[in-house]
Amino acid sequence: MHAWSLLSDGFFLSLSLCLDIGIANVAIISLVLSHGFKPGLVLGLGTCFGDLFYAALALAGMSALLQFTPVRWIVWIGGAIVLMFLTWKMAREALFPASAPPVEGEADASTPRQSYLKSLACKIEFAGMDPTTQSGADVNAHLSQVCSARVEVEA
Repeated sequence: MHAWSLLSDGFFLSLSLCLDIGIANVAIISLVLSHGFKPGLVLGLGTCFGDLFYAALALAGMSALLQFTPVRWIVWIGGAIVLMFLTWKMAREALFPASAPPVEGEADASTPRQSYLKSLACKIEFAGMDPTTQSGADVNAHLSQVCSARVEVEA
């Protein structure tokens, strides 16, 4: 019975993490609306496997580090400070919102398509990118640039 409890806890935790609207989910929605269901599904699977890989690495590292009491205190206090900072940023953005950049151009239907296996590898790479280096406005442009560059190189 204990294993089912852990499984359900992990499932609902991962479900809550996947349902937020982050950069990857915005890219999935944009890709589905512009190119259809299959490319969006492949992007979703790619981000899923990329996140799974990084979650396993994080769990392994933190389980080793959290065995020490001083490390637990540092993580607890540091996490509280980071959460207060993010709360301040969110409240500031809610009170004084920034304007979004205008959308330019149309999707080009004549661009060559990748195979789904190559596309999945590209999407896993996308999931592994550091989100702090990407702004919400240029994520889709970067994703299509990286994936289309691979099509040109491999063709």
